[in-house]
Amino acid sequence: KTLGEFDLVVDGMGLHSTLRQHRVDDPTGKQYEGFVLIHGVVNPEESFPPEMMARFAPFGTLTVPGCGYFLNLQRYGGGRDDNRTSLLYWVPREAADAEAAEDEIFAELGIRKPTSRAGGIMADEERLGRVKEWLKADMRGVFDPVYEQAVDALERATVRASVTHGEESALRGSAADGDGSSLPLVCIGDSLRNCGLGGGG
Repeated sequence: KTLGEFDLVVDGMGLHSTLRQHRVDDPTGKQYEGFVLIHGVVNPEESFPPEMMARFAPFGTLTVPGCGYFLNLQRYGGGRDDNRTSLLYWVPREAADAEAAEDEIFAELGIRKPTSRAGGIMADEERLGRVKEWLKADMRGVFDPVYEQAVDALERATVRASVTHGEESALRGSAADGDGSSLPLVCIGDSLRNCGLGGGG
């Protein structure tokens, strides 16, 4: 049946959403997941050699597992001729928290840890070159060498620890509470955890 007319609110705050707290009871809050993500952008049609393109082209999304590590390639361009593709490399890293994990990776890269979001986008030749060399050295002996060609195609990269919300999350209140939490507010997230609880970015 028709429930009425409602406002559609798109919350783009992601992991750090303050709006989420009005609907979700999350006592633990944000927490480090145990791995660091090295995230970059490639344009396969312009930069992949034929061997790498043959692996990627039929699918548009490619996940390659290797001894606890993962390499993901996924198209995200929105236009007909927009071939931008995300490259995501997952590095398992035991650390006390997200900041300590990032500090370790930046120390290994030999790059001063950025202090701003803009500074964290490494597109300059020196820093991007260090990221590429580190990635290829880390992949060697674990992944098929063909995937180093995807790393060579990186146009920019960022390093960030993977952080999520706790598994203890629950929707706030119920109809019996009379606290307004039973209003038809729907939270949708892309997170593997808390799906339907607004845990996604």
